[in-house]
Amino acid sequence: MRLIQIIKRTSFSDYKMMVKIYFLLHVSKYYIERHPLKEIINWVSIKNEITERPLRLSEKKIASKIAHYTRMLSKYVLFKSKCYDKALTVKKILNDKNIPSVILMGVKNSDKKGIKAHALVKCQDKCIIGGEVAHEYTFVQSFF
Repeated sequence: MRLIQIIKRTSFSDYKMMVKIYFLLHVSKYYIERHPLKEIINWVSIKNEITERPLRLSEKKIASKIAHYTRMLSKYVLFKSKCYDKALTVKKILNDKNIPSVILMGVKNSDKKGIKAHALVKCQDKCIIGGEVAHEYTFVQSFF
């Protein structure tokens, strides 16, 4: 019911973005389950080049909006959404909008469960998704 109220109040461009995010959450999960990391990187079209240009205010707002909608819609997908599929979804959309960002992947050693992994997306120095537990992880890989 809450989702329907939110959709009613959004503009058409935000509605299109929400539909794209919902679809990409499912596609990301499919790629994670069925493809190796090399193919996932190609699908997201991650380039190994660092872009140091500063973000414009409008790009920061778009990135925050994408992250917000991804967190919100991940509750309504057909599977248990985790950090990796959220990060891939956000990165894919940011790449489509030519907003520079990076996926960081980290690990931590948990006494009860062994090694755990985490993924997050950063735009410049701001963590836009997955940052709530970032301090617990040691980041070992990044994809631009």
